[in-house]
Amino acid sequence: MKINKESDETLVISEAGSMFERLFMSCAIVFSAIAIYRWLQYPDAFHRENFQGALGGAATGLVGWVATFERSFFMFDRKARVVQWRRRRSFASKSGSTPFSAITQVTAKRMIGDNKYYPQRRVAIQTASQEIPLTSMFTIDNDNECVELADKIRKFIL
Repeated sequence: MKINKESDETLVISEAGSMFERLFMSCAIVFSAIAIYRWLQYPDAFHRENFQGALGGAATGLVGWVATFERSFFMFDRKARVVQWRRRRSFASKSGSTPFSAITQVTAKRMIGDNKYYPQRRVAIQTASQEIPLTSMFTIDNDNECVELADKIRKFIL
């Protein structure tokens, strides 16, 4: 998560994608280029293993990208005392607006099964009716970045 704008009136936090998302898209592009090159080079490319392997690599990269794609945007407005949020995945999109008074807590949630050497966390806003995570994925948080972000949000909405 990245703080895009921080002022006395607004706090804007967004996530533009993970390292895995970029890795999978890069693999899809590289293997697609190889498959196109092999298809243009050989008239019987569909029967060659190097073309089939490149096509399989491109498909795997594309499926991985679809599985890891996520965009998040959270804007905390102190003047209106409301948080407007939007989270988008490959095939789903969620958005909403939550008043500060409905927020019961802001926490850095730990993943089940993580350990003390590689803690995995994500920041989540808790209301009486739902939990709104800033991202769907947990990230390794050795430097307590998620804990500091949760503290910053907590101080901002008070």
